Amino acid sequence: MFGLFKPRLAPVGPHDISVQTDIEASAAQVYALLDFADPRNAQRARGAAIVPSEGCERQFRMVVPQLPDCCFNIDVTDAESPNHYAYSIIAEPQLGRLAASTEAFTIWDLPGGGCSVRLDAKARLQEGVPEKYLGNEIMKLTLACHNSVAKLKLQAEQGVEAVEAVQGRLVV
Repeated sequence: MFGLFKPRLAPVGPHDISVQTDIEASAAQVYALLDFADPRNAQRARGAAIVPSEGCERQFRMVVPQLPDCCFNIDVTDAESPNHYAYSIIAEPQLGRLAASTEAFTIWDLPGGGCSVRLDAKARLQEGVPEKYLGNEIMKLTLACHNSVAKLKLQAEQGVEAVEAVQGRLVV
């Protein structure tokens, strides 16, 4: 009746999330873990299949072992070794209420050794998500960003085996 009981919809975004940490590895070592074209890529080391798109060296398709029926389409938007790596990513089929996201990593060496890494993510939700779910969705996206940076730190400092050892304790 006149839309009085119609659910209010959440804004699709972008919703901004930032996470920063220090890592006991050089900026160049961390950059290699992020670069989808590099054989040392962290996802590849953890078993992901990463295939460059035909005719475009900055687009990739990735399938991770935890989600074998889902393909992540990645478009690298900025790659300035060793200090900046950014990409947009869309999952097929879509995961949950997330429509698309961008992730931008800024990496800088620290004077005493190691580096600092900041992840700035922007997430877009699917159209039609009820507003009452917005807080929960932002919480899940924030947790995913923290987990991503935690795994990057762990892999850079202790290797892929350390990430695999705690994988079940982290929310993927």
